[in-house]
Amino acid sequence: MEQKNGMGIASLVCGIASLLTGWVGYFVAIVCGILAIVFSSKSKTEVGPNSYATAGLITGIIGLVYSLPVTICYLACGAALCTAGL
Repeated sequence: MEQKNGMGIASLVCGIASLLTGWVGYFVAIVCGILAIVFSSKSKTEVGPNSYATAGLITGIIGLVYSLPVTICYLACGAALCTAGL
Protein backbone atom coordinates (compact mmCIF):
# COMPACT_ATOMS: atom_id res chain seq x y z
CA MET A 1 0.00 0.00 0.00
CA GLU A 2 1.47 3.33 -1.08
CA GLN A 3 1.00 6.39 1.09
CA LYS A 4 1.08 9.90 -0.30
CA ASN A 5 3.51 12.00 1.70
CA GLY A 6 3.40 15.13 -0.47
CA MET A 7 2.36 17.44 2.36
CA GLY A 8 4.88 15.86 4.71
CA ILE A 9 7.70 16.39 2.24
CA ALA A 10 6.53 19.98 1.60
CA SER A 11 6.55 20.52 5.36
CA LEU A 12 10.09 19.20 5.63
CA VAL A 13 11.32 21.35 2.73
CA CYS A 14 9.72 24.48 4.21
CA GLY A 15 11.14 23.68 7.63
CA ILE A 16 14.65 23.26 6.25
CA ALA A 17 14.26 26.51 4.28
CA SER A 18 13.18 28.20 7.49
CA LEU A 19 16.30 26.96 9.26
CA LEU A 20 18.60 27.99 6.43
CA THR A 21 17.13 31.48 6.05
CA GLY A 22 16.66 32.07 9.78
CA TRP A 23 19.96 33.86 10.21
CA VAL A 24 18.87 36.41 7.62
CA GLY A 25 15.91 37.10 9.83
CA TYR A 26 13.57 38.54 7.30
CA PHE A 27 10.09 37.36 6.65
CA VAL A 28 11.11 34.48 4.37
CA ALA A 29 12.08 32.36 7.37
CA ILE A 30 8.90 33.28 9.24
CA VAL A 31 6.68 32.43 6.26
CA CYS A 32 8.52 29.15 5.64
CA GLY A 33 8.23 28.21 9.32
CA ILE A 34 4.50 28.89 9.38
CA LEU A 35 4.00 26.96 6.14
CA ALA A 36 5.98 24.02 7.54
CA ILE A 37 3.70 23.87 10.59
CA VAL A 38 0.54 24.13 8.47
CA PHE A 39 1.70 21.50 5.96
CA SER A 40 2.69 19.20 8.81
CA SER A 41 -0.73 19.37 10.41
CA LYS A 42 -2.45 18.79 7.05
CA SER A 43 -0.21 15.80 6.37
CA LYS A 44 -0.94 14.29 9.77
CA THR A 45 -4.70 14.59 9.22
CA GLU A 46 -4.59 13.21 5.66
CA VAL A 47 -2.02 10.41 5.96
CA GLY A 48 -1.55 9.98 9.69
CA PRO A 49 1.63 10.33 11.71
CA ASN A 50 4.72 10.07 9.53
CA SER A 51 8.36 10.98 9.88
CA TYR A 52 8.35 13.66 7.18
CA ALA A 53 5.56 15.60 8.85
CA THR A 54 7.15 15.29 12.28
CA ALA A 55 10.55 16.44 11.01
CA GLY A 56 8.88 19.31 9.15
CA LEU A 57 7.04 20.36 12.30
CA ILE A 58 10.21 20.32 14.38
CA THR A 59 12.33 22.20 11.85
CA GLY A 60 9.54 24.70 11.23
CA ILE A 61 9.18 25.48 14.93
CA ILE A 62 12.94 25.79 15.42
CA GLY A 63 13.29 28.04 12.38
CA LEU A 64 10.37 30.18 13.49
CA VAL A 65 11.63 30.54 17.05
CA TYR A 66 15.11 31.36 15.79
CA SER A 67 14.07 33.90 13.15
CA LEU A 68 11.59 35.96 15.18
CA PRO A 69 14.14 37.58 17.55
CA VAL A 70 16.54 38.20 14.66
CA THR A 71 13.77 39.92 12.69
CA ILE A 72 12.80 42.04 15.69
CA CYS A 73 16.43 43.12 16.13
CA TYR A 74 16.73 44.02 12.44
CA LEU A 75 13.55 46.08 12.61
CA ALA A 76 14.65 47.82 15.81
CA CYS A 77 18.06 48.69 14.36
CA GLY A 78 16.47 49.99 11.18
CA ALA A 79 14.06 52.15 13.17
CA ALA A 80 16.92 53.50 15.27
CA LEU A 81 18.88 54.41 12.15
CA CYS A 82 15.85 56.14 10.62
CA THR A 83 15.21 58.25 13.72
CA ALA A 84 18.90 59.16 14.00
CA GLY A 85 18.78 60.63 10.52
CA LEU A 86 21.34 58.33 8.97
